[in-house]
Amino acid sequence: MKFFLRTVQIIMKHGTIISGLSLLGAMLLVVFNVVIRSFFRKVIPDSFDLLGLMILAAIGFALTHTALHKGHVQVDLVASRFSPRVSAITDIIVSFLSLCIWALMTWGGMNVVIENWLGEKTPVLELPYLPFRIFWILGLLFFSIVYILEIADGFKRLFNS
Repeated sequence: MKFFLRTVQIIMKHGTIISGLSLLGAMLLVVFNVVIRSFFRKVIPDSFDLLGLMILAAIGFALTHTALHKGHVQVDLVASRFSPRVSAITDIIVSFLSLCIWALMTWGGMNVVIENWLGEKTPVLELPYLPFRIFWILGLLFFSIVYILEIADGFKRLFNS
């Protein structure tokens, strides 16, 4: 299990770099668009679609990075009063339900990619949506894997308590 977790962490380290570069590109696009619009009264063609694609690529890996480091908001007001055994059971249930939701989103995203493959392109620049959707789906896939790891951790705590 530790090997599997370590492998996911290594892959996500590279995904986080991709995510950061995508956010940097989105930031530069917005800044350049504002500067060009302010001084030259022109806009970068298709900048709205490019911005959306860059953010899409960033979010998938950012979600997984946050989940790996337990950075999501959790309300422990009620759960902190549970015994370790009940807490482990509730964590398993919540992680399983979350896994179901994110796995369905991953599956749906893969269906969209398979149906559209290379047919969809941005209107003006005609860039394919495919690479950005692949980054999104990979991020969702690894996000689902994080929930599998959390379920395994919950079972480990359940049987050790």
